[in-house]
Amino acid sequence: MDNYPDGIHGGDPHAPWNAPDPWKGRECGECRYCAMVKDVFVCLFEACANGDPEIEIVHPRDSACGDFKEV
Repeated sequence: MDNYPDGIHGGDPHAPWNAPDPWKGRECGECRYCAMVKDVFVCLFEACANGDPEIEIVHPRDSACGDFKEV
């Protein structure tokens, strides 16, 4: 027997664990890690999250990745 609350089942589309990934259908330009530096858009995720000095050049209309964070 599953350990779900009454009225909830594993396939319930309204259950939080079945919500779509937040980056699905989103673009890099909508992410808080996307920034313009000297007329070039870059992803600052590695620099912000891991202290890595390397940055990646992106296009603001690129599909968002799993590191997406809402602005």
